Amino acid sequence: MNQAPSFYNLYCTNIHCDRSIHLHGVQTRAIFDIDNLTATHICTGCHQPLFSPMDIEIEQMITEAGARIPHKTYYNTGN
Repeated sequence: MNQAPSFYNLYCTNIHCDRSIHLHGVQTRAIFDIDNLTATHICTGCHQPLFSPMDIEIEQMITEAGARIPHKTYYNTGN
């Protein structure tokens, strides 16, 4: 029996992008698997990395703990 794949949503957080969650709330669905969770997905509008709510929560937890994950680059929406 084949199980249907699970999906999760990715969002652009660049406030200047027309595909941004801030402007139009565009979401990109990705299959929930190890390859997608560890890959960097790029916005088709501004070519910046897309984020999932999990990415944002993990970044906040790491920041509060004073640690860093060296392999993940996060886009600063203030620029």
